[in-house]
Amino acid sequence: MQKTMRALAGLAGVFILAVGLGALFDPVGTGSQLFLAPVGLGGLATLRADIFGFMAGVGLTALYGAVKARGEALLCAAGILALIVVGRIASAVIDGVGPLTVSASLGEILIVAILIACRQSLHAPAGADRA
Repeated sequence: MQKTMRALAGLAGVFILAVGLGALFDPVGTGSQLFLAPVGLGGLATLRADIFGFMAGVGLTALYGAVKARGEALLCAAGILALIVVGRIASAVIDGVGPLTVSASLGEILIVAILIACRQSLHAPAGADRA
């Protein structure tokens, strides 16, 4: 079970990193997928820097946690993604539910659950998944 969870957490990290790399190399395309539109060169720079930096940081942290079996790294990535979910909930309450609010939130919640489950599997007693 631990190997499966580490593989899923690693895939989640790679996916998040890929979104960040998309923002670095194609900020307009990635921005449109995230419902963001750059305003001038400053907007392009912000998409490249902030979205890339954020997503690459979270993705690499999750990937590191999965590869090196470091639960604290997995919890760090999960905690940051959970804050995104809090922001989505606040936006839904304040602004209303948008076209992809629920599906985006569910995707983020799924990744948070995978990262936490992976962390838990690292601390399970040996043979606990054979019961």
